[in-house]
Amino acid sequence: MATRGQTETSRKFTGRYARGFTIVELLVVIGVIGILIALLVPAVQQSREAARRTQCVNNIRQLALALHNYHDVHRTLPYAVMLGGTVDGSPLAPGFQIGVGWPVFILPMIEQQPLYQKFDLTDTSWWVEYRVD
Repeated sequence: MATRGQTETSRKFTGRYARGFTIVELLVVIGVIGILIALLVPAVQQSREAARRTQCVNNIRQLALALHNYHDVHRTLPYAVMLGGTVDGSPLAPGFQIGVGWPVFILPMIEQQPLYQKFDLTDTSWWVEYRVD
């Protein structure tokens, strides 16, 4: 029974039914969360890009240090390409030679000595073919 000044409907909302969220409140919360996520995603992407940039700069720095170390040891910079030889004794097409590039020569300087030892620089069968026109 409704007390004086209260209707049956108003008593429903002041009793145990008033404890839940309305659909409007729920939509507002979802909207606020969406806006926060929209603000955070670019910041996360920028931090990832900064980390990638830092890693690239560090890799280039390591290559530069390896080239300086090579120069300190050999008193010259490594060949850009060391050309020569034939593939399995067969002649190459006219205007082509085979060779190996500078990254192979700096492998020991970037702590890749085991990989460098796998390269047999006297065996030209694995060398890359270069056009020399």
